Amino acid sequence: MISNRELEIYFVGCYAIRLLNIPEGDKTIDLGEIKMLRNHLTDHIVIGGPSLPFSNEQIERDKKLRMDVLENYRINISENNVKPYFEAEYNPKSHGDKFLIFDFENHQTSSRDDIKGRIILYETNETLPGATIFDLRNNKLGATSDRYGNFNLEVKGDKRDLQIDFVGCYRIRIINIPKTDKAIDLQDIKMVLNHLEDHLVAGGPSRPFSEEQTVKDKKLRTDVLENYRVNILGRNLKPSFEGQYLVFDFDKNENE
Repeated sequence: MISNRELEIYFVGCYAIRLLNIPEGDKTIDLGEIKMLRNHLTDHIVIGGPSLPFSNEQIERDKKLRMDVLENYRINISENNVKPYFEAEYNPKSHGDKFLIFDFENHQTSSRDDIKGRIILYETNETLPGATIFDLRNNKLGATSDRYGNFNLEVKGDKRDLQIDFVGCYRIRIINIPKTDKAIDLQDIKMVLNHLEDHLVAGGPSRPFSEEQTVKDKKLRTDVLENYRVNILGRNLKPSFEGQYLVFDFDKNENE
């Protein structure tokens, strides 16, 4: 039975913690250690005066800490290993989020996990902000890479299929990713330029491929098939091209 018991925990300079839908039990509940998270974005507040603007150092420290918390911080009650989430989207122009929330009814790690990584360009290793990452088995779950190319996507289900899109590149699909008890770090995911997209004309018919485009694309595709691997859970996955997609299949494409 789920009751409506809720707790809030406060400490100066930290995000307040809110525990929602704590399950009812016949015994005293031991929460174990409750770890308060420092809110680096409160350091700009001046007592009796206007707030100071956030520094880049404050923003980066807060963002790094928040990512670590989302990946590693759990509270266990009645065998429910619960993941936290922040009350609102990250907004460095606001006064910082107020609450770190653990909801024992809706955010159990038994059904959801995190997949993270960094999106870069294959040819130059340049980071790619604004790439979109989708959970193909649940269209409601998606993420966008930040200005450093990093992303963190919460997924669910026993098998996971991801799609990664970036303008001008082959779409990447990583399919049949198995469920694990820990977050999966894909590390660097390299988007491959599609030189054959250069012939597209907005609002008009496509131009024929030039010989230079065809040669560049063929050379790049050959290099990708020979040298590009994605490591997931100790397996080195080989890619295959399927039309406009570069596909890594955990079930079929292990590199010997």
